[in-house]
Amino acid sequence: MACVFLFASIVMTTLGCSNVTPKNEGTQSSSSIKKPSKALSSSDESDTDFTLDYSGNSSLQRNLPLSGTTWEWEGGFDSENFVKLDNPSLYKIEFKFNGWFDFQADCKRGSGIYEVKGEHIALAVIKASRKTCANGSKADEFQSSLETVRGFRVDETKLFFDVKRSEKTLIFHLKP
Repeated sequence: MACVFLFASIVMTTLGCSNVTPKNEGTQSSSSIKKPSKALSSSDESDTDFTLDYSGNSSLQRNLPLSGTTWEWEGGFDSENFVKLDNPSLYKIEFKFNGWFDFQADCKRGSGIYEVKGEHIALAVIKASRKTCANGSKADEFQSSLETVRGFRVDETKLFFDVKRSEKTLIFHLKP
């Protein structure tokens, strides 16, 4: 529960919500969060240049090289075999400029946040519909794979996600 509150506080601070009252109001806190010096909505600022300063000692720089792109899941390698999806247009992920992503997994839809550092990527699904898709759907596999992706690489019009603790690789193609 504390992790969720900390995560929500960081997200709200990033979005500029400064009037958040913590549960344990009145207790002393040893860390301070400084508001960014530039507004998030500034049109002359790129997502890769925005830096947040936490406690004055460390900074988090947003690195969003996939922002503004939409990808369709076409299949992947499971150990050594390639498994192709019948209908890739049912499985999409769209990376936004603000660090959020939207996804479609067959009949399910959802969104989350992402961060990139070098060849590593972290995706966290924040909300997702709870629909049950038809038999044979890969919706649950797709959603759970997104949350366990740790590495990525882009090769022209292909995006490859390496799934943590497995030999599984998800392959996407760029949607025009």
